[in-house]
Amino acid sequence: MQAHEVIWDPYRGHREAHPLLEITFYTGMLKCLDIVEPYYPDRVLRQFGRVQTIPRNPYTPSRVRRVSDSKSYKVVYEYFDGLWQRWRDHVLADANRSTPVKFSYECTPEYLSWYQKITHPYVQHPDRVSAAVDSNEENHPLQQGTLDQWHS
Repeated sequence: MQAHEVIWDPYRGHREAHPLLEITFYTGMLKCLDIVEPYYPDRVLRQFGRVQTIPRNPYTPSRVRRVSDSKSYKVVYEYFDGLWQRWRDHVLADANRSTPVKFSYECTPEYLSWYQKITHPYVQHPDRVSAAVDSNEENHPLQQGTLDQWHS
C-alpha cells in the first residue's frame, strides 16, 4: 500500500485577482429556508491561504433527535432572525485569521499536538480492520508530531 500526499490549496493562482473579502471570515450560522448550519472559517484557514491554527470549539446544537425508525439523527442549531444583517459583528478578528502561508501545509506548532488528540488517524470499517495499519506504530507521522517529519 502506497501513501499519497494530498495538499488542498485551491485558487492558489487566483488569490491576487480575487482577494478574500471580509465576509469570508464570517463565523456563525447560515440559514437556507428551515436548514441552519454552522460555518467555521477558522477550521479551514489553509483553504484561504492562511497558516492553520487551533480552531475554537464548535457550536453546541440546541437539540439532537433521531429520525423516526432510523439510525440517522437530525442536529438542530439556533438561528436568530436578523443575525445575517449584523454579519460584521460575527467576523473573525484579524488575530484569529492567522497569517499568510509560505507553504500550503503550514500550521502553528501547537496545532499538530491538538490535532493528534482529536483526530482519528485511520478510518476503517469495524468488520474489515486491516492488519497492515497499526495506529500505535512509532514511525507514524501523528505519533512523531512534527510537521518537518510529515514533509521531509
